Amino acid sequence: MTFNYTETLEKVYGIPESNILHIHGSRIKKDHKYIIGHNNRRDPNEAYNDEKQLPFLQPAQSNIINWMNDLVKDTKAIIGENPQFFSKLSDTERVVVYGHSLSEIDWPYMKEIVRNIGTNKTWSISYHSEEDSKQIDLFVKEMGLKNVKKSKV
Repeated sequence: MTFNYTETLEKVYGIPESNILHIHGSRIKKDHKYIIGHNNRRDPNEAYNDEKQLPFLQPAQSNIINWMNDLVKDTKAIIGENPQFFSKLSDTERVVVYGHSLSEIDWPYMKEIVRNIGTNKTWSISYHSEEDSKQIDLFVKEMGLKNVKKSKV
């Protein structure tokens, strides 16, 4: 599974395209749509609850919040659209996470992987900074993973 829209797994690592899920779309597939977004849905009415906000700016702020809400990723629906990929993971022996921040927005995908392979499989996770390392620790704890190898790159 890749999150970055590119053909890195195919070209650099020689993985057949049939074994890859471009979870947020792919630049090489013409029929794919790109999925971008976040998981921070907000109430557009909160613009009207800010006493410091100038009244004539409140409708604009509310519109911006509505537009941002349109960019919330529906991870549950995306997982539901790819059951065959996740169910094929049951024989996986090792998960390698390279170049991924493990941001909480993507945890539902990771939870689905864990649900299909269990918590005892080896996870090799790379990181760049101490902040990344802390995020990995949160992720490992949340997922209940028991065999994780972190490496700084």
